[in-house]
Amino acid sequence: EILLHNLDTFYLYPEYREDSPLGDLFSIDKYRNRLEEHYDTSKCWTSACARVYAPVWKIKKNQLYLHKLIRCCSQDEIELNKIFKKRFIKKNGVKAFWVNKKYSLSLGYSNYMWFIFDEEIKWYDMHIKKGKVISFKEEA
Repeated sequence: EILLHNLDTFYLYPEYREDSPLGDLFSIDKYRNRLEEHYDTSKCWTSACARVYAPVWKIKKNQLYLHKLIRCCSQDEIELNKIFKKRFIKKNGVKAFWVNKKYSLSLGYSNYMWFIFDEEIKWYDMHIKKGKVISFKEEA
């Protein structure tokens, strides 16, 4: 998963679906059903993208947005209006009102493998409450 913030690209590496900011959305029935409509492994499946789609997140004015959902194999975008009502969709995406967690992110890409780093990795902690960024700081 990718997070765009202040002209930087951060990477989230959730081990399980519920560890992702998108994970809490699955606990809301109407959204889980809409997301699962796009979960088709018959055309493509990869362990690097087990959900079949990858979210792109964005932070603007201390608000976390689901900016895009991209199909991993085809790189096609899943239109957010297939999941959310149009009134929820803004210029930056959908406010991630369902997110209430702390995350560890990297600034630098690890090629999906924890032991092969293409460049020096800096790690950051991010705390989100009801979609609002409470804190975002480099790990000590």
